[in-house]
Amino acid sequence: MRKLRSNKVGLTEDRSNTEGLTEYHPIMGYLVDPVKREKLGRIIVKLKEHHQLENVYFGCGRNCMPMDVVAGYYEATL
Repeated sequence: MRKLRSNKVGLTEDRSNTEGLTEYHPIMGYLVDPVKREKLGRIIVKLKEHHQLENVYFGCGRNCMPMDVVAGYYEATL
């Protein structure tokens, strides 16, 4: 019984309170990480050269975002 009680207090209650507060769009990880940011910048440059920013999307499903919007975020955080 003691093991069951200790698991309930430590894991379930703390996670349920903070799950909704830490959800960010996946693009944030790419804008913050220097290696991923450099790769993202090169992708944006190539898509601009071929005039395809509006036709390509970052991600899929619910977190999908057009690359022209991603390029705007990228340039805004320089």
